Amino acid sequence: MKKWNAGVWAGIAFALFSLTFFLLSLEFPYTGPVGPGPGFLPLWISGIMFVLSVFYILESIKDKDGPKEPMPRGAALRSVLFILACLVAYLILMPILGFILASVLFLFTLFVRHYKWYISIGAALLVTFFLFWLFGSVLNVSFPQGIFGW
Repeated sequence: MKKWNAGVWAGIAFALFSLTFFLLSLEFPYTGPVGPGPGFLPLWISGIMFVLSVFYILESIKDKDGPKEPMPRGAALRSVLFILACLVAYLILMPILGFILASVLFLFTLFVRHYKWYISIGAALLVTFFLFWLFGSVLNVSFPQGIFGW
């Protein structure tokens, strides 16, 4: 058996992931009463992701050596681990603090490493309230409210 590089295995994992969601999206109606139904977007996104995964697998098979640096090291690894830790904290804090407070805290923590604190807090507030308005008012999606009720 030929030894595959990490890109082939990652492509196979993404292909299986997208194929699973493609099959699950077939359970939802493709069209609704006035336009696309709940199955429209998941079907197309997972289908496109599957096709791109196949292309990625083919490109990875052509590349015999694989990526030059398979794992980040040093500062890059610390950045990846920091972002993963922030995501885990965000998932834990979301039901407790609610969407607004958890999102502002999450975005501020990510931004403050690269920008001044007042720019970071402004950007975090702006992005959070824009998303809250877009999904809450325009698309009628409810968010976790947390212990403060907002």
